Amino acid sequence: MTGSAAGGKPKQSLKIAADKGVAEIHERRVDSVMAMMASVGPPEETSNLSARVDKPQRKAILLGPFALEVEVTRRARAWQTRLEEHLGVEIQMQIATPPYEMDNDVECKGYWVRPVHAKHDEKLKVLRKQIYARLVEFLTQAERCRPRLCVGLGQGGLIIAMSTFPVILEKSYRARAVTQSQTRTCREAWSGVAALLVIDPVILPANNNTKAATFQILSDARPEMDWAQPRGNRRAMVMQHRYFMPQFAEELGAAMGRAPEREILSDESFLSEALRPPPLHFECEDKSLAGVCCVRYKKRMLGRCPSPDANC
Repeated sequence: MTGSAAGGKPKQSLKIAADKGVAEIHERRVDSVMAMMASVGPPEETSNLSARVDKPQRKAILLGPFALEVEVTRRARAWQTRLEEHLGVEIQMQIATPPYEMDNDVECKGYWVRPVHAKHDEKLKVLRKQIYARLVEFLTQAERCRPRLCVGLGQGGLIIAMSTFPVILEKSYRARAVTQSQTRTCREAWSGVAALLVIDPVILPANNNTKAATFQILSDARPEMDWAQPRGNRRAMVMQHRYFMPQFAEELGAAMGRAPEREILSDESFLSEALRPPPLHFECEDKSLAGVCCVRYKKRMLGRCPSPDANC
């Protein structure tokens, strides 16, 4: 008993010493790895990610041209990247769906206006109705995504340009069968739109071989553009190198109150208001007075009475 106990002590001491040696080796390895990580610093991807997160994010809606769906998507991504790099913001862009589709072309994204008629007066009538309907459709889709920036290309640029005229926008809601609840939600969505960008506006696609529609046709269809009315949104117009209608853009820009620029984007002040949080929208608590003109007491007002005699 005594001999066996005495003989077991050296074995236990050797085992304890071996365990201590393994623990010391493990600690030295952990210390060396920690020192190496401290000398290298944080990875570059983490720093780039933090820089991207710091950029302000804003929602935008794009009304595309009369083109193939692939082309509309390509141009939307190109302008999204260009705006992000130029303005230093991160844009979440949503492409609006045109209301009309081509029956003989399944790959076409669709079109916004198509005033085709043999008689001039009937052509103006068709254009007037389509502008009314398309403005309501534009605000309906804007109400879903609540953008701070609205961009229009081609025919989409024409609709965005028409939305810069409050009287035309108001008359479109008066002419269409829009409920009071829908008008209220569109009023709230429109109050959050701070900037409007028009790019290569056209009525119908044109090139060197086709005759382009003049501004006089648009002016005859919508004479309200000459009325004195407020300009509540920041607006800009850009003409690209392949744009065939500079005179149309110049006359439309003069009516909008912003001259077009050839391949030149506006500076950071264009989005100065859009970078702020959306304004707080509130209305009268009395539902019977919601959307009622305070001068003429007419209902279903979007924001301004369309009568030129009412100073409201």
